[in-house]
Amino acid sequence: MEDKKDKKNKKEKLADVHCHLDLIKRSELENIKDKVSIMITNGTNFESDIKNLELSNNSNIFPALGLDPEGLKGLNNEMLNNLLPKIDELIRRNKEKIVSIGEIGLDYRIAKSEAEKEMQRAVFEHFIILANELKKPISIHSRDAIDDVIKILYKKNVERAHFHYFEGDENHARKLAELGYFISVPPIESSKRKRAIKALDIKHIMTESDAPAIGKTPLDVKKAIEIIADAKEMSIEQVADEVFNNARKFFKL
Repeated sequence: MEDKKDKKNKKEKLADVHCHLDLIKRSELENIKDKVSIMITNGTNFESDIKNLELSNNSNIFPALGLDPEGLKGLNNEMLNNLLPKIDELIRRNKEKIVSIGEIGLDYRIAKSEAEKEMQRAVFEHFIILANELKKPISIHSRDAIDDVIKILYKKNVERAHFHYFEGDENHARKLAELGYFISVPPIESSKRKRAIKALDIKHIMTESDAPAIGKTPLDVKKAIEIIADAKEMSIEQVADEVFNNARKFFKL
């Protein structure tokens, strides 16, 4: 018979495809790290990339390394030209360990000028080229920029892409499915996202916590599963199985 301690510590069949474990309190992480089967922890700049590498164990915590648009704030071209080779080298050195390049993408809400948007696009394309070379999927941050993101992905012939905290409507969702891409659903409800979920086959959907920014910990993907189940009129158990298997296939775990 399974004793209470073993049952308490048993991993649940949950997949959090986008979180930031480097930003979660160590005490909180200790409480949950053995309770979730898949956690993809994403870097946002050079320092967080290193921290997430250190936290990963390639058992149930897997690293994604990148430079997100917020990580570009305050950088000029000279600073960026010094930073990119450092992140590239870190990614190349750990290419067997990482499961994705991310998070990377576009965020026009924080861009204050066309020049800042252009810098974001250049960096996004830079990491797409690297991901294509290393045959890694990409994990995308897209805010108020989804049409440009899709154009760039199409131009660069990206085969495996995942849109974290999906911001698009049902038409965007259908377009992404046509291209073979995935979205992940956070543990927060939105009528727009619900319509997008309805428009998608479950095989294109994954779950995330975006902890600690949205969810508190990766365990909050349970709420994301409930949101998907409600939108798709499926059982929670069926959704949990489907999205878990989607995560395993997408990240080749």
